[in-house]
Amino acid sequence: DGRSATYLARSVDGGRTWDRPAPVDTLDRSHVGCERPAPSVAVDTLNGYVHVAFSLEAPEGKGVFYAHRMDPRAAFEIPQVIVYGDRPAHTAVASQGDRVLVAYEDPNTGGRPFISLAVSRTAGHTWDERFGASEGGSTSAERPRVALRGDRVALGWVERSS
Repeated sequence: DGRSATYLARSVDGGRTWDRPAPVDTLDRSHVGCERPAPSVAVDTLNGYVHVAFSLEAPEGKGVFYAHRMDPRAAFEIPQVIVYGDRPAHTAVASQGDRVLVAYEDPNTGGRPFISLAVSRTAGHTWDERFGASEGGSTSAERPRVALRGDRVALGWVERSS
């Protein structure tokens, strides 16, 4: 019927064997199927937490969501909304310790994508800030990428002229 679900599996031996896939999101109610933007995943090298950012149409509305798993034997925590909006959005996620960044195409910018950034200082349990990152104007910003190392953040995207 065009709906999709997101599962994550883990391998600790270079891909020879895999853990049973764990559900990250099984609530998607859209009918775009594989045309939904792929989720973004980050594994924190400091604490081993797995962070996933994704776009979906949840029962309560469309938007950009985030979920994480702190223990490889545990389930993913219930997805949190980063922002509600009208269109599917590409995402990127990065983490280092308690800091987690989710960059996303803001789904509320109409026909011209704009990149925004959400910041958590509590390992993804709460979101402290959300702000616009790209300039807008006559260009659209798409397909964000984000990296975090120490106090440095690298945020990039593709710009297209209108």
